[in-house]
Amino acid sequence: MEPDDEQEPDRALDQRIFALLQLHRRLTFVALAELLPEYSWRSLFSGLTRLHHEGRIALLPVEGSYEIVFVCRRPYGRLLHASPMRRTPV
Repeated sequence: MEPDDEQEPDRALDQRIFALLQLHRRLTFVALAELLPEYSWRSLFSGLTRLHHEGRIALLPVEGSYEIVFVCRRPYGRLLHASPMRRTPV
């Protein structure tokens, strides 16, 4: 098996987790595990770690678990340049 082939399932899991978070915005780890029962907790934690390191999600400790929060990253640079500010005379 090629190294890229080994990472393909990881990317698929990351995409599934991210899609669920785009839909729900916030999930506990247990809720995520219930939505993706075909994955082990270890696989889920690995996927969450990758997404967290990429800045796509936030992991918040809650009593006995984690809350996973979708991080919306907007291209602020484009928004600033799209509509220049108009100055009004004083």
